[in-house]
Amino acid sequence: MKKLLDAILPPFSDSRRKKPKEMLYIAQEIPPTSTVLVAAVQHALVAMMLVIYLVITGTDIGLAGESLRGFICMGILVMGIGTILNGLTTRVSAGHLIVFIPGTMTMMVFIPVANTFGLGAAAGGLMISGLIVFWMGRFLPRMRSLFPPEVMGVLLLLLGMSLLPGGVRRSTGLSAGGGSPLDFAHVLVAAVTLCAITATAVWGAARLRVLGLIIGAAAGLSAASLTGGFGARELAAVAGQPFFSFPIGGHTIPTPAWVAGAILPLVFVGIIGAVDEMGCGVVADRMNNDQWRRADLPMIGRLLNTSGLCIFLSGLIGTLMAGSSSANLGLAHATGVAARRVGVAAGILLILVAFLPQFAQLIMLLPAAVIGAIMIYTAAYM
Repeated sequence: MKKLLDAILPPFSDSRRKKPKEMLYIAQEIPPTSTVLVAAVQHALVAMMLVIYLVITGTDIGLAGESLRGFICMGILVMGIGTILNGLTTRVSAGHLIVFIPGTMTMMVFIPVANTFGLGAAAGGLMISGLIVFWMGRFLPRMRSLFPPEVMGVLLLLLGMSLLPGGVRRSTGLSAGGGSPLDFAHVLVAAVTLCAITATAVWGAARLRVLGLIIGAAAGLSAASLTGGFGARELAAVAGQPFFSFPIGGHTIPTPAWVAGAILPLVFVGIIGAVDEMGCGVVADRMNNDQWRRADLPMIGRLLNTSGLCIFLSGLIGTLMAGSSSANLGLAHATGVAARRVGVAAGILLILVAFLPQFAQLIMLLPAAVIGAIMIYTAAYM
């Protein structure tokens, strides 16, 4: 039985590494507890600023109130589980500091699928996608040639363009039918948000750039408070939430439905995301080894196993899938701390946040113009 298990899912193995001069702690090293905690808080903050994509997804598929809060918290829960799993040394773990965030590529497919076929069909599509990505974890690294950069680039361009209509509507206050007048307060808030994110990304220091969305959202909130778009009423709504609550909230876990029109696009985008996961795995591998020569294919295969499990779990509970965060990889390189223990600690923090409904409520109440500016930036970034 063990031989069969070893053949299907080989045991964890760590490659030999030479620590780069610019790194303080690499994957297998054990930093002081204080260093682990400080680094984990930073990684959790970077991941939480991207929770805005869960808000965009939930809002666009018609969720509101307690249902939306539950959708967000369950998504954060999956992020935490995936991040912890990546930091462990199991048969399906990368063994690296690789933080999971909401999947922006999947968001662009998940929204139209859920609106067309229902949330149950989207959940079923994610479950099938997760199983395929999991079992292809051992083969995808050898199939990268099937996804040339030219094809991937066109697909990412089209996916990014699909975000623009919703981003522009939120940023300008215009309705989908064009009947409402241009709202200059919305335009001002969106412009401040977008300029702050862009300025941070272009001129900010390395450690500052990874906080670009937080800085942009803070600037947008400040502008919204001056124009009356965010104030005491919203803060009272946040304070009205319980301090601690189970993540599910008012979210109803959908019954999976198996619809070909939902399965095919979600499986396809899952495979595209797996190719992106491979890139993140290579970056993490190179960051931890000064004598890096080639990709650690077994490690990348285990990373895809983790990704597949999290995609399946996302479908099972009816929320947006999570995937590897390049922003957190940048933060690890900027701080010089890439120890896998930091990933485990960051994942635990994310799970704790999922039990704090006040955080989800605050993200839900972000002004539409701030969300619109972030969508436009994401579309350009794709």
